[in-house]
Amino acid sequence: MYIARLSYAVKHAFYKKAIDADALRKFESVKLPSFREQQRLLAVQIRAASTEEWPASFNYPDLLAGEIGAVDAEGVLVVAREMAIAGLIRMRVGKANAGPPGSFAAMLDVNAGGLVAKLTPEGEKLSESRPEKTERDKDASAPTRRAVILSAIGEKSGTILRHLKRTGEETVGGTVFMCGRFKNWEAAIAEIGIENSRVAAVGERAFGYFKPGVALFVGIAGEVKDVAIGDVVVATKVYAYEAGKDVSNEFRPRPEVYNSAHELEQRARAVRLKQLWRRRLAYSNNQRIFVGAIAAGEKVVASRGGTVARFLRKHYSDVLAVDMEGRGFLEAVHINPDVKGCVIRGISDLRGGKSETRHRLERG
Repeated sequence: MYIARLSYAVKHAFYKKAIDADALRKFESVKLPSFREQQRLLAVQIRAASTEEWPASFNYPDLLAGEIGAVDAEGVLVVAREMAIAGLIRMRVGKANAGPPGSFAAMLDVNAGGLVAKLTPEGEKLSESRPEKTERDKDASAPTRRAVILSAIGEKSGTILRHLKRTGEETVGGTVFMCGRFKNWEAAIAEIGIENSRVAAVGERAFGYFKPGVALFVGIAGEVKDVAIGDVVVATKVYAYEAGKDVSNEFRPRPEVYNSAHELEQRARAVRLKQLWRRRLAYSNNQRIFVGAIAAGEKVVASRGGTVARFLRKHYSDVLAVDMEGRGFLEAVHINPDVKGCVIRGISDLRGGKSETRHRLERG
């Protein structure tokens, strides 16, 4: 307590003033702020160090103790946790390899419109805090765009949902969609299993029901060339590689090609250049983003030396990865002209150890 009062006094009561021995003795008369005031001061720190997209990281919360008037690092965490429970901030406590013990990251919750009123004494306004929203502001910040996100495996759906504020669920043709919000987006997420035909059918129903502006298919895919485990491939196009004519002594490909939306492809290229996307990963091993071609069929391709993998490298030399759903998904997008679609894949291992790789990808 003694150290906390000294630190708080030095940082606030005597800030920008010459501190001599007499001034230091006065710290004993400085009272620590109330718990509410500590919340307000922590909100100022978080606001100054974060944006609406990226949280502020505090690897040594004990350094914040003097800033907000808490006794120690644990006191800072108590303040932060209470703010998170109240819905004022979103917070995650540091894990192994993500910062020293006790470290945390936090950002102001975009849905906490009354932040100033809740944290500031009546009549006091702070320029560092977000002002209360008018009715016009609230209307402007309401979700204005809608997205449908499909995946083949449930773990990927769960990863997406962690970034959303859940609002409920909808059932469309027997498929359960989990719904949520992210900034000015409304999103509907579903796990639908593998196979192109299934994805096409569910996608068509979902697009007709939710009427999204954007649709994404996310999951894992097998490596074909140039990429490594954990890399991400954003598809510029998806080949239906099994389309063709089987004659007496060979198979002659007649590929069908489905393209991702140009706007989404360009957004992927911009995200790749900024490198900020790595901050969202729970697991990091120098993953890269590739923007290129994917092939889709009905076969599980489990070896780079197998027949299908060799066939793809021979006839589709620009293909980076192979999956079992991308063609069906973009086919559903194709017949819904108001929907912009894209396939996004994390790379798994074609050379064995697929279960371990899937686990690593799902953690990210």
